Amino acid sequence: MATTLLDAKKLIASVADVGLCDDDPRLLNRINEAQRRLVQQYNSLVRSEGYDQPSIEWSPLANDGDELLIDELDATKLVCLALWREENNRMDIAEPLEQKAFAMVQRNLVTAVETASKVAWKALLITTTRGTFGWVKARLGLDCADINLRFTDDRIGRLLNDAEERILMKGKPVGSVQELPFQMDGDGEFYLPENVLSVLYATVSNVPAPVYSQVYDYLDSGPGYQLPDTFGLGDILIDRGEIDGKRRYFVRQKAPNGAVRLLCKMRFVPHTVNTSALLVGNYPALKEMALSVLFEHTDPQRGATHEALSLKLIDDELAERRGGNRETLNISIRGTMKPLRRLR
Repeated sequence: MATTLLDAKKLIASVADVGLCDDDPRLLNRINEAQRRLVQQYNSLVRSEGYDQPSIEWSPLANDGDELLIDELDATKLVCLALWREENNRMDIAEPLEQKAFAMVQRNLVTAVETASKVAWKALLITTTRGTFGWVKARLGLDCADINLRFTDDRIGRLLNDAEERILMKGKPVGSVQELPFQMDGDGEFYLPENVLSVLYATVSNVPAPVYSQVYDYLDSGPGYQLPDTFGLGDILIDRGEIDGKRRYFVRQKAPNGAVRLLCKMRFVPHTVNTSALLVGNYPALKEMALSVLFEHTDPQRGATHEALSLKLIDDELAERRGGNRETLNISIRGTMKPLRRLR
């Protein structure tokens, strides 16, 4: 049951230094001033801590049945006591009383936010598929709560997005490299989907084809800018840059309309819905990178330690996935052949 103005009057009048009665207008003024300061503190906490809670619009209480805007009777009493000390220039007593009241407001706000978030995260673990943004976010949120980190669902989501983006920037974890088939038409150019960052390897008509950067078209010793009708010089792919968020490539083929298969590095795309699948499926690595993002400013050494552990977990997963396969050919054909690039 919400606390009313009458409840506040009865309690605070009984402890007032000057023995005010319930209907004394000075008591109403002090309760309103106490509530105003508590509302101000509450709104400041919501803004500074990023709590997913609405701010409270201040309006004075007038009738006995009006509910307190900040439903914390003890905090209201403490601020009223602080106000009387302020009137007598006893700031050494007033300030600790007010800070104690503010601490109560913060405690109640944190408890409400954490309780609501935990309920939502437990529900997500049941209703979403393992490996999706919602499932990983829920697990990360509950783990962070266990180590006394205070986060809303929105902040955990941003932290998880940051963690996956950093892992993808620093390597090619399992799931971030995918094979895409294309059937080329005669113009030789094509656009990759928005979620593809670059081509790592390619085959044209089932034959390995080198992939060159955009500089290839401009090399002094190169063949120049390649055109769609350029055939017979060997199968290659040339990066033609990014347009409107999509990577464009040109394929030079010995013969037109060859089948092209691409091994691509996928682009990080921020997740906004709980059902979207993460590229990085290694939860321990995601958790460690999230902690690295969290502590990088307040405790850089701790942040670096978490990042190193995250990348080690990614490397360990890659090693397990590769097994005994080799990625280089130690042979020489017409000179020294450069080894294939590793996937990390």
